[in-house]
Amino acid sequence: LYGMGEVLVKQGQPQRALVPISTLMTQAPDSPLADDALFLKGICLCRLEDFPEAIRAFQSLRDRYPDSRYRARARDRNTHLLRMLQAREGEARDLYSQIHFVLPGLSSEWRIRSVISMATDAANRMAIADSRSGVVHVLDPEGTPLSRTDIKQPSAVWLGPDGLLASSRGDVIEGARRISLIFGGDGQRVGEAAYIARDPLSRLIVWDKKSDNVLRFGEGMAFDTILSDGRQQRVDAAAVGEDGSVYLLDSRERTVRVLQPGGGTRNVPIGLEALLRRPDFMAVDFLGNIYVMDTSSRAIGAFEPGGSVLAQVVSGKEDGAPFPRPLA
Repeated sequence: LYGMGEVLVKQGQPQRALVPISTLMTQAPDSPLADDALFLKGICLCRLEDFPEAIRAFQSLRDRYPDSRYRARARDRNTHLLRMLQAREGEARDLYSQIHFVLPGLSSEWRIRSVISMATDAANRMAIADSRSGVVHVLDPEGTPLSRTDIKQPSAVWLGPDGLLASSRGDVIEGARRISLIFGGDGQRVGEAAYIARDPLSRLIVWDKKSDNVLRFGEGMAFDTILSDGRQQRVDAAAVGEDGSVYLLDSRERTVRVLQPGGGTRNVPIGLEALLRRPDFMAVDFLGNIYVMDTSSRAIGAFEPGGSVLAQVVSGKEDGAPFPRPLA
């Protein structure tokens, strides 16, 4: 039952997934997978935008299964949901945009010099690619170093259940393997993998900044398809949502194109023109809210899936101000 629900979620069918998940929870509340099922139920309810019930599901997980590996994640998601709902109602916008600083516990020898890419996983671990030092650091949520990987000219990182992925120019590094990304019938190579991520089906999504192509690779890094042709569509940043949607930012048109996993495309307008003059970084949370950053104006805007403004953070230009020099 749990496996059936998980497959349906990955296929973008949260409503249908609730049936086997609820059956499992009713018939086998003491199952080793009961807390997994309850967490998955919360995810489904979020996808269906039933946020009050999602909050109840995550809270129920914390109450009923205090030793669950999902307990901290359920707490974090409920905190995020509550802040988002308050921001939607015009309340506590400052609370929603609160900034939490994490200081990397790195020795002076390995201090971070120039961040080119960052990524976080479900456990809030952070991967940071330092292009100047040629190092990718993985830190725990408190900033304690977990690992360090030497990679010449890293351009992007991704961190997920399968571990760390990093790119260097047109290659992807996974553990001890270095794989050249080849696409098209003529054996064309990716020029600069400026963004990499795995979707829920473990397929690799790559934004090639050199050609502006957005590509998908399947098992063994075998080329699958071109999701966005750089000759037709401009891309300034990319992100992959938890449901598998691919988000592509066009800063000139001030639009985020969303390629949905079941097919189809929708466009999300990005406002705050005076604040975000030329946005160049983007991230997406588990609710599909979009976070856009303009490193030149030192500003971040948070937008609902439809484009409504949730929050904004404007940096000061002096040390000690929020994000004095945002990089990623």
